[in-house]
Amino acid sequence: RRMSTSQGEDGSSAGAATAARQQLLAAVEQHCSNSPCPAGPLSRQFRQLIPSDSVMQSGQFRVLHWNILAQALTGAEGGSHFDRVEPGVTSWERRRWYLLRELLRFQPDILCLNEILYNTHRFECLQSETGLLIEPNEDGTEFLDAPSGAGSQVFVLLRLRLLNPPATDDSDGGGELWVAATHLKAKVTFSNLRLLQTKALITALKERVPANSPLLLCGDFNGESFEPFYNVIVQSGLDIASAYKQPEEPPFTTFKYVGKSAEPQARGIDYIWYRRLRPLALLEIPPRDSVESNGLPCAAFPSDHFCLSVDFCFCKN
Repeated sequence: RRMSTSQGEDGSSAGAATAARQQLLAAVEQHCSNSPCPAGPLSRQFRQLIPSDSVMQSGQFRVLHWNILAQALTGAEGGSHFDRVEPGVTSWERRRWYLLRELLRFQPDILCLNEILYNTHRFECLQSETGLLIEPNEDGTEFLDAPSGAGSQVFVLLRLRLLNPPATDDSDGGGELWVAATHLKAKVTFSNLRLLQTKALITALKERVPANSPLLLCGDFNGESFEPFYNVIVQSGLDIASAYKQPEEPPFTTFKYVGKSAEPQARGIDYIWYRRLRPLALLEIPPRDSVESNGLPCAAFPSDHFCLSVDFCFCKN
């Protein structure tokens, strides 16, 4: 849960970290170039939401959420989950370097891969825990409440403190925030289960996170914004907003052809929710025509989900 390859606390350590990043990225790029079906990365840009020069750099941090796709679901070791993917593209020997390339491109300070990692040059961890969400019985007839049920859907919760937070009138000054990451039940038919899991998650957050504390909630919720779970979050009393609702949620965060289907599954199901933080910039989703022919994953992108990333700073309101 700790990563230490980003900006340091002073000029010398920052310079060393930058050099290490560049060296690592060069090595990863070399592996990508030597892999089967070599391809450059998809073009993606951060869009500024407010002028960057209005925020002290020391109080700014980057969050990235990404469902990187479980290797067992790629079909690389047998099966045909993604029939349109070129042979060899989803092998772990190749895909791991393309995953690393994406992470090194965007250099997050907090990384939510349904678990959480953080940059130890920027944050220290004060508290951490995991919890189970509601999961059906094997026969599908009843539901078990966390934490007694042995379910596969979980949440991870960390309380982090920014090292050397800025002392400005516009910041809360403490530099503490809570970060939660989760991954809800997949498949359209499990909408009701996702609703129950969301309610369990909200209850857990209310029990653990002080009401006036900055909060991030990142995850693959496996449901679009018209599903019941979405309004439950909005009306939960957590007072959180979706960073990618600008003014609507993205039309898709996953774009894939499953099996031999002629129609893609293009759905917006990944979210970064926040409270008592100010979003400064967000990483835009690539246009549909950049992935429409064969969907994701593809030679240029190693997962069936796009990563979401937002630059935040602390604020009082």
